[in-house]
Amino acid sequence: MTKSPPLQSRRGLSLLIAICAFTCLLLVFNSAFIVAFYEGLSQSFSQLDDSPKLKQAILFASPLVLLIIEWKIYDLVISIVQRRKSNPSGNKQ
Repeated sequence: MTKSPPLQSRRGLSLLIAICAFTCLLLVFNSAFIVAFYEGLSQSFSQLDDSPKLKQAILFASPLVLLIIEWKIYDLVISIVQRRKSNPSGNKQ
């Protein structure tokens, strides 16, 4: 009995789950980085502790902004790698 190839939807689902897991991991690291950065910055600039709304906005939005930047960099790197694979001689067309 021959094995049938895996269903397209299962490969797509596993890719989606992997992307979601990686995104969550990046958000955790970004949040930890932003909290540490903010605490260090607030020690130097005590005015940051005066506004709890500003602190909440920074701690919420900054990890999301970093995540968007990280995915844009990933897309850029992937497009450069794919371009180089499709044109290995280095000649521009």
